[in-house]
Amino acid sequence: MASSISSTPVQLRSSARTKKSFGTPRSLRDRILNRNRDPQLDESDSSTETSICTPRSPGTQVSDSEASSTASSPAPDISSRVHLSYREADRKNLRHRTSVCLTASTRPEDVQENESGELPELFLRPEDRPAAEIFQNIVNFRDVGLNYNKDSGKDVLHEKIFFRSGRLDDATTRDVELLLKKYDIRSVIDLRAETEGSDGHHTPFFPTTVFDGNMAKMAAHGLAPQPKKQHRISTKKEVLTLPNDQGAAKRSTYHINFAGTNYRINSAWRPLSFKNKFKVVSAMVRGVKQEAVQIVGKTIIEPYGLFGLNRDFIDFCGMEICEALKVMSVKDNYPLLVHCTQGKDRTGLVCAFALAVCGASDEHIIMDYHRSQKGLDLQRETMVEEMRKNGLSSEFSDAPWEVMRQTLRYVREEYGTIESYLDKHGFTEKYRQSLRRCLLKNENADVATSNFFSPTQHTTRNT
Repeated sequence: MASSISSTPVQLRSSARTKKSFGTPRSLRDRILNRNRDPQLDESDSSTETSICTPRSPGTQVSDSEASSTASSPAPDISSRVHLSYREADRKNLRHRTSVCLTASTRPEDVQENESGELPELFLRPEDRPAAEIFQNIVNFRDVGLNYNKDSGKDVLHEKIFFRSGRLDDATTRDVELLLKKYDIRSVIDLRAETEGSDGHHTPFFPTTVFDGNMAKMAAHGLAPQPKKQHRISTKKEVLTLPNDQGAAKRSTYHINFAGTNYRINSAWRPLSFKNKFKVVSAMVRGVKQEAVQIVGKTIIEPYGLFGLNRDFIDFCGMEICEALKVMSVKDNYPLLVHCTQGKDRTGLVCAFALAVCGASDEHIIMDYHRSQKGLDLQRETMVEEMRKNGLSSEFSDAPWEVMRQTLRYVREEYGTIESYLDKHGFTEKYRQSLRRCLLKNENADVATSNFFSPTQHTTRNT
């Protein structure tokens, strides 16, 4: 695919948990089972069915047949061991006095041996079990057309061509294979800043990247020039030729810096007081970017709230939104995946406008946005901590219904209609027709089923 997809060691999923929890269900299972391990048993024996479902009592001898079969096969990883345990348990019809479902909050003392020194049967919840077609390190992935058709009860959008997700940097080899072979992704739209994902294993969360690139240079020199009315945006296209079953295929990645210079100047820099501008400049000169980010987060972004963040995106990122929509208007770019870091806010707005162009109601646009709440559940704890470091509350880790409802209402209050907003930023009816031809099974289909989120009386924005 593109350079933004890299192969990294597999990282197992874990459920969101509190600080008091013991660990992931799988690691907990290993610790419980290892309590009764015979030190004489070799390492490979830990992968057998007996050690998973019916742990041996201390001192139990290993039969010759067991030893030979164990030594002849390599120990599978933990995912394989879970599947192995279920297969073997079903085959041998193993029975236990009790069974224990391991969760993130299960403690070792919650699992006790019976009179024979054996542990009860241990099993994982369905959502914690390995699945062959589930991404390991790509979060918030979904088929926009498929979900819309289910939500609306109408078969009007093409399925298996329009996807959204979080970042692809941590994708494992299996993840990449799923993207290329199962979903046949031909184009990727990356809405992140220039340096997001370029910080080794740590990927900065927005708004850590507010002071990256040109904005950092301007702040370091104490400059905040007036942007031109029609600011230019840079769309970088990377094309990678990869082998497939038919020979070779080209995969393209379009890099669009969604929160670019226009947003950084008007939303992050200009609203700062003179005192805070001085602090930001001082921090940048001293090379302490995190301190500058915290000032912006605490004094500007946090008071605005999540809706205020989307409102500024609407006001200052219109050309970037329309640039992404133009890429989506080319039929040869499909199947297509659009993503940012979490695939929630920036990706959410691009997908919202795409659905609106196709005639989707506010109700269903909001449902698509709100799915990110569950899609990011497994990494919410990390997101909350990262937001805290940036001076932001946990609200910025959520995807509440009300935020998208307010955002759509704001577009209509400030710009009249969705179409007027898109016209203003260059995504004219000619492009909108092309987008409909790409996404709709029938361009003249009556997509919308209801639109109960009607605009309310205009409210003045305080700046």
